[in-house]
Amino acid sequence: MLIIRYALLMLGVLLVAVAEDSQECGYFDTVDLSDSQRLDDGSYLYKDFLIPSDKVHDYHERITITNRMKTVEPYMRGCLCHINPCVLLCCEPKKYIRNLSVNMTLLNGKESQIDVIKDIEFVMQIRYNMSCDILEDPEYYDSNWKLFQNGTLYNQTDGSVISKQDYCLMPHKVDKNYYLVPKIIKPEIQIFLELDLMSAMKVISVFCLGIITVVHLYLPDLRTRVYSQTSLCYIICITLIMLLLWSRSLFDDKVTLCHLIAYCGYYMVMSSFLWLLVINYILWNLIRNYQNEQVNNMLNYHIIVWGSAAILLTITVSMNFQDMDDMKKRNMATLYSWLLDK
Repeated sequence: MLIIRYALLMLGVLLVAVAEDSQECGYFDTVDLSDSQRLDDGSYLYKDFLIPSDKVHDYHERITITNRMKTVEPYMRGCLCHINPCVLLCCEPKKYIRNLSVNMTLLNGKESQIDVIKDIEFVMQIRYNMSCDILEDPEYYDSNWKLFQNGTLYNQTDGSVISKQDYCLMPHKVDKNYYLVPKIIKPEIQIFLELDLMSAMKVISVFCLGIITVVHLYLPDLRTRVYSQTSLCYIICITLIMLLLWSRSLFDDKVTLCHLIAYCGYYMVMSSFLWLLVINYILWNLIRNYQNEQVNNMLNYHIIVWGSAAILLTITVSMNFQDMDDMKKRNMATLYSWLLDK
């Protein structure tokens, strides 16, 4: 009986070990393998690091620029930080950066300065799928912190320990060298409150603009006056911009839709400025000449505004897609999302 008990105990320990090994590791201990090479044996090659097949799993969530986890279609992530020590960056470093140094306290307690680009023992993780060209280079930073090899950040000012999901490192230029400095992420609950408030304001704005549009279309005097018609076109542009702002948050992980929303938003913004220019011209002409409005001028205004905005959009699209790789295309969509959040 004693032998059977020992055998059952050893079997239980073995099963627990196998179960723990088969579990997916945490999101912030993984790297995105969407653009990595898959080998015949199921393993992946991520920036010269080999990730075995048993460390690769399907994930259904991805962190967005607003620091929330969004459910997406299944994609592969590799548990590379359980194999090599990782350094979590906020963004993809600029191409011309050749050195990125950070002081790290190793497992043996020794503090060492490592270069995450040149040091082959450390993995450079990217929190947001975007280039550092988009984010601001911090002008100053608090140096009273320590980064440990297990990925935790220790704030020596208040003694708090910050886990990987609550911070990332940003490149900071000092003289001619770049160093990594921590950027603390807001708590997720505050992000949701901000998003809820922004969403509510967008809905209220669209509702009020819709009422104004209905009034302009209902009253005969407003339907026939050139000034009122141009004002209505401007209001419609602003309404569509608000709708695009709201729809952008629904598709911030779908690159193709983000491109489409970005271009439509650019077209509407340019059109709204052009309609403002037309409105100012009409007012200036009325004040100068004391003449009545001419309804037949409206067709010319439509041609000028929509045509000019289309030309600007064509130039922008052609310039953006000239010699642009997939990473730059994703960065362009992310840039538009970031600008809208400002």
